[in-house]
Amino acid sequence: MTRLVTAGSALAVYSDALPTSIVNALPLSLLWGQAVTRTGRFAIGTEAYFQNLSAELGRIAWNVTDAGVLQYSATANGDDPGQAILALTSDLVSAEQRADMAQLFAMMAQPQTGSPLDAALTTWWSRRDVAAHGTVFAAVTAGINNNLQLEATLLQLEFAVSAGSWRSFFVSQLCSGAQLIARHARITLNADLWGRFEDPLTRKLGQAATASIQAIDL
Repeated sequence: MTRLVTAGSALAVYSDALPTSIVNALPLSLLWGQAVTRTGRFAIGTEAYFQNLSAELGRIAWNVTDAGVLQYSATANGDDPGQAILALTSDLVSAEQRADMAQLFAMMAQPQTGSPLDAALTTWWSRRDVAAHGTVFAAVTAGINNNLQLEATLLQLEFAVSAGSWRSFFVSQLCSGAQLIARHARITLNADLWGRFEDPLTRKLGQAATASIQAIDL
């Protein structure tokens, strides 16, 4: 089963079959990285924000590799942000992970009354920088690699669109000429090192921060 996790301004999508010993590593690390990055007053969506958050993850237990920038241009009206994200990430994530993302975007586009997405994503959206309406920061997909390590793809998406809510953002259409910039980096967890960082980081974040992590099964 696919699990959606919100951690501050970040989203993560991964299997609920991850080992219990590391299942909290990604959301806790993202919360910590965002807290440290905010002290530098870097606005969500900027290159400096992404670089500093990635660097902080590298300091606490993650190996950061394969960083880069991708760009996307809408050539005709009708594309939506979800489809643009899928197009951009086709070479960054596995086919299975891409299918998880497609399932999530399909659920966003066809909301149902009482959907657990309403509470989770509304909370996530409210934690974003209010000036960054065209920006989504996400840890897109995570899983166990061939070396039995937790691996994820950090993806920061910057759209030339504005939206007042997560629902309007993900179902809006991109007009011809709309630009999308995606900054990405692969991160791999050093589980032994994380074992030494987990408790101190959890205590420093505090109960209110850790309680803000929400997880729902799709």
